[in-house]
Amino acid sequence: MTKPKKKLKKKLEVSFPTSKNLINIFIIDNQTIICAPAKIIAGAFFMNFKKVIDDIKKSYNKHKTKSKIKKYHSSGDIIYSRLYGYRRINDKIVIDEKEAKIINLVFSLFIQNKTPQQIKMILDSKNIRNRSGNRWTTREIIKLIRPVFAGYIHTKSGKLIPSKHYEPIITLKEYELAKKSLKSMNLWTESLEITS
Repeated sequence: MTKPKKKLKKKLEVSFPTSKNLINIFIIDNQTIICAPAKIIAGAFFMNFKKVIDDIKKSYNKHKTKSKIKKYHSSGDIIYSRLYGYRRINDKIVIDEKEAKIINLVFSLFIQNKTPQQIKMILDSKNIRNRSGNRWTTREIIKLIRPVFAGYIHTKSGKLIPSKHYEPIITLKEYELAKKSLKSMNLWTESLEITS
């Protein structure tokens, strides 16, 4: 009768010195065994454990942030930092009447199928300037066509929902007609809707 053969374990031993101590690392059957003074092992364990905890926190916070952003964009609670036509007074957003008249004018001109260049010429002829005191650019004029001026905001999914902070300057129908006018001129892009 023959004796069963014992499995031979692969053994790799690596030793390297630290300041005063010697650390031996053994790899046996794909498992790592570290032989070192307790102080070094405890430090290494703590560093690895801390990294694991940090990774868990980072993953949780990333998920939490994404869900907060999604909730924020679907709640109607969006506040723009500096939106033409509105001013922030004592943490309340109010309509700037002077700017609101310009917004109404621009929307009515778009509804009349005027091009952004024609609108720019009309604003320039009336010496109407933007908030910075400069002449309006066609790009700025196009970017005024936003649902927020009708009291609505776009969610990331593309739905219009009522804003909790912005009173309407124009009607929703005026917004839709101006948007339709821009689309007929091939000047409307979905990015205009998303940034509003």
